[in-house]
Amino acid sequence: MEQVANRQGLSAEEMEERLIPDLELERDGTTTLDFGPRQLQVRFDEHLEPQLWQDGERVRAIPRPARTDDPEKAAAALERWKGLKGDARTLVSQLRRRLEAAMIQRRTWTTRAFQSLMLGHPLLSLLARRLVWGQRESQGWQVFRIAEDGSLADSDDRHFELSEGAQLGLPHPLEVPDRERWAEILADYHVLQPFPQVGRELYLALP
Repeated sequence: MEQVANRQGLSAEEMEERLIPDLELERDGTTTLDFGPRQLQVRFDEHLEPQLWQDGERVRAIPRPARTDDPEKAAAALERWKGLKGDARTLVSQLRRRLEAAMIQRRTWTTRAFQSLMLGHPLLSLLARRLVWGQRESQGWQVFRIAEDGSLADSDDRHFELSEGAQLGLPHPLEVPDRERWAEILADYHVLQPFPQVGRELYLALP
């Protein structure tokens, strides 16, 4: 994989990100379990756990196949649900650690990589929406968030435009301007962060 990454001018980490599985989810992070005459939709909740919905209502557990269901489709739906729960739990845990490490290590992405991964990947984008992002400038970070529709917004909820050739990353809370304001915004939108960022406990060194 390192050889392939080198040929494409990518680091091993960048190559790994291009291989993150999408779990066969739709771009909005949902998928449908087809039983034949009825369908259940899978959505991810605020804890990034897959949940079942049918006709606009939450379903607590996947139903057993009914006589009216297509036997083959119902069996495939049950198998899909079983595999998705385990795969999603593992992948979300890995992605949480990856993004937290990126914040600590001050890693940045190009605009193209950010749009492809943080906006385009069906599962990674769900985590990315729960974090505060920044465009690195010579004097610090210009901070923004990803709205639910995929648009970008600043601390005044105005549209945020990425600069050409921008370097984008997850600013450490010590580097977030108006950190209290961003904490209010996340609270107002009921955003639960996948790891502590804006509300991260900070320690100041004494002289």
